[in-house]
Amino acid sequence: MSEVHYYRPKMKLAKLLREPGGKTVGEAVKDANAGLESISADCLNEVDAGLGRIDAAFAAIPTGFDIEALHGLYTAVNGLIGLPGIVGLSEMETAAYSLADLIDRMMAAGRFEREAVRVHVQALRLLRRPDVLGLTAVGEVLAGLAQVRDKYRNIEAAAAAG
Repeated sequence: MSEVHYYRPKMKLAKLLREPGGKTVGEAVKDANAGLESISADCLNEVDAGLGRIDAAFAAIPTGFDIEALHGLYTAVNGLIGLPGIVGLSEMETAAYSLADLIDRMMAAGRFEREAVRVHVQALRLLRRPDVLGLTAVGEVLAGLAQVRDKYRNIEAAAAAG
């Protein structure tokens, strides 16, 4: 019979927090926030560049289904995921996930719904400035994107059934 061994990794931060004279949790959080603030301008610039890549990839998609063009758009959207949340644009990140999911479903189904993608791309632009939109409008935009995705899921399910 074999023995079970448990391995507990030693966490440097946990050790520092336990040692006298080390950082308090509040200080560690404050330092982390300062570090994020120091890169926020670069992150916002990259978010804007990502939006530009998404716009270009969307514009390059022909009228009909083109898996390579859709994959290019998917890659551009995927490149945006992760950045908006760093600078407090979590709703924008939610919209990017929604668009990536929609594109993935379209590629799997072998069809392209330009209007559904266009709405998502426009929403990303709107959600870049949630302060201008206001809290209520941000919620409405995200709810609208969910409706678009659900409508596409229904079309996808009907095509699979029939």
